Amino acid sequence: MDGKFCIITNQNISPQDIYTMYFSKDKVEKGFRHMKQDLALHPTRKRLPDRVRADVFICHIGYLLLALAEKLVRDKKIDIFWDTLSTEAKEIRLLAYKSCSENITYDYVANNRIQKDIVEKMGLARYVPSPTKREG
Repeated sequence: MDGKFCIITNQNISPQDIYTMYFSKDKVEKGFRHMKQDLALHPTRKRLPDRVRADVFICHIGYLLLALAEKLVRDKKIDIFWDTLSTEAKEIRLLAYKSCSENITYDYVANNRIQKDIVEKMGLARYVPSPTKREG
């Protein structure tokens, strides 16, 4: 059976849905790989069932957050996936400018079009702290 494989299930699912589900696992695996790289996670060797379940649960929550971030980005018409989103978002900076009178103003610095899209389309400007003035 060179180049062929068989998928067997005990569920009542159409062949097309089974095919789609099987090949969507690549996205899940890629998501976990990127998530673990971004968090600098190392392989864990857990033996107690409760610890294994807790580790899987934490990975599952992390993947749900990753999928939510991708959905929010897609909803805002930014055509990127998690690996690009996490890489580019890390480079967006919030700068604080302090004047001679010690007033502080804040602004985002986005270095390329992807970063600018993330800031603009995700509405991150609304999270910039308000300017502060020196008291006294």
